[in-house]
Amino acid sequence: MTAGPFKPIYLEEYDDRIEELDIDVEVSPGLDMAILSISAVTLNGSRVTVHISGPDGGSPLSVPLLSGQRRKVTIENPELWYPVGYGNQPLYTATAVLSDQPRDQRVSQHFGIRLLEVVQQPLQPREVEGSDESVQAKGLSFFFRVNHIPIYCQGTDWIPGDTFLPRMTRERYRHALTEDLLGSNQNMIRVWGGGQFESSQDFYDVCDEHGILVWQVSMLRLTPCLDSISAARADKSSIGYDDGLWRIPRQPQPPHQHRNRSNSKRQAHAPPPKHRPMVR
Repeated sequence: MTAGPFKPIYLEEYDDRIEELDIDVEVSPGLDMAILSISAVTLNGSRVTVHISGPDGGSPLSVPLLSGQRRKVTIENPELWYPVGYGNQPLYTATAVLSDQPRDQRVSQHFGIRLLEVVQQPLQPREVEGSDESVQAKGLSFFFRVNHIPIYCQGTDWIPGDTFLPRMTRERYRHALTEDLLGSNQNMIRVWGGGQFESSQDFYDVCDEHGILVWQVSMLRLTPCLDSISAARADKSSIGYDDGLWRIPRQPQPPHQHRNRSNSKRQAHAPPPKHRPMVR
């Protein structure tokens, strides 16, 4: 039996609460400026103040917001996040606080600032053996570039870390991702589409802190392709897909998301969902 609650259940009393904190990051081509697009949603419409602090905790930036409002702020010369082996992993902190509530209600999340690109360019012509001629190779390149540096990806597959999910702790995540993955010179992990969306903050926190890239596979990949099923079912599947991704903590590391059957001849790389970009 794998259905049912498996995390702690508790009662929470509040006058209002922060339902959603969203930080989108856009980095200039020159890597000298980052634009943060910040939004927060509350249950009953209270005002929110979002405090942004740097990796060293200094020079906090405060952004007042109405519930559902989105504002942009600029960070000059940001500290950039890099995959392991290519640089450091500085993390910024965003803390949203309800402005006019008698009870302290706040939500925090860490995020990295980096320019990540999927590079798909025509392949270079190749020489014909025994001839001075060359022929144009078919297809496109496919690799990731972080802060203008091409990344040589080496990784493994992540299935649920335990048959009984509550037994997965931060220490077990850290051991698997650092001792096993980093210890064997890998820098990327692929979240298997036959398992679950890792809803634990611990999994992504450890990846953030240690520069591990995450290839996020949709849980739809083991179902019939969306274009071969009815429109009604496709609509329901799309809702579940976006909702599942929205539960994943926003992190700097996800380079790509993939949605298709593993045995399909066609590769349908999903665009970033409306509410939860993962290319991220």
